Amino acid sequence: MRAPDDIDPYEVLGLNPKADDVVIRAAWKALIRKYHPDASTAPDAAERSARINAAFKLLVTAEARTAYDRRRTQPATAPQRPAPTQAWQSAGPRHRAPPQPARRRASRRRKLALVGLAILLVSAPTLYLAVNDIHLPAPVQRTMDGLLTNPSVAQVRGNARRLLGLDAPPVFAAASSATEASAAPPPPIDKAAIVATVERFVVLSRQGGDAVTAKGRDCVAQVRDTPSWTALDNCTALHIAGLAAGNGLFEGPDPNAAYFDEATPLMSGRYAALSGDDALVNTRIDRIRAMVWPTLLSKYEAQVRARQPRNAVELPSP
Repeated sequence: MRAPDDIDPYEVLGLNPKADDVVIRAAWKALIRKYHPDASTAPDAAERSARINAAFKLLVTAEARTAYDRRRTQPATAPQRPAPTQAWQSAGPRHRAPPQPARRRASRRRKLALVGLAILLVSAPTLYLAVNDIHLPAPVQRTMDGLLTNPSVAQVRGNARRLLGLDAPPVFAAASSATEASAAPPPPIDKAAIVATVERFVVLSRQGGDAVTAKGRDCVAQVRDTPSWTALDNCTALHIAGLAAGNGLFEGPDPNAAYFDEATPLMSGRYAALSGDDALVNTRIDRIRAMVWPTLLSKYEAQVRARQPRNAVELPSP
């Protein structure tokens, strides 16, 4: 096997390079449970565990993953030789860089002065056209006032005022009003849709954790591409139910449903595309959770009763 610093983390974790962060963390958890030296009797368990942890470390944060992907895609380049050192650049107290000629420094200062003068000559009339409250000598003032009556100059003046932020263009005003109109309160939660989503989850869970996990990833991709309140509510209900079932609340824990351990807490962030009010989003998720749990309990009532102790002795009726 290759050393931990010379591995392909995607190959070690069995992932596609385009896998998202939730899938990477879930794959790492599943593999480390399987090959940890405390849980595995394989002779190479310690080595496998070290490689799995090293691969996860390369992808655990966005910065580390970006750095690895950049190294992974860049071709190896041959080391470049340093440029030869000139005689006057060699080490030693008696060798110094040759001084620049005084004429070259004076020419550079002259160019900078000319550029500053050109900027002043161009910006002064523009500033006057934009602000129009600068006091000038009377002859110059009459000349500038006559220029302001020209339609072309008036258009330039309007553009300059908008550039300086003195006037807001009509397009910006319309955009701001549209933004205010879009900040409408969210629609109420569709309880019938939430109950239907949980019922479909119960039917799908009989096929195993893989089917439920695939459904969860599909709904997350849908709300990421076309977010809406109804779609986000239904996807949140599916993840709440998947988290409860995957952790063995009603049956034995399903290791294939470990995806919901990572994805369910992230659902509140999915609402950011529709609302920036965190308190409103958290209250809405609490209401969805209050709708999901009664439906789950009613569907798994038989399993819950089966877990209750059966050694209670019935008392004879009087």
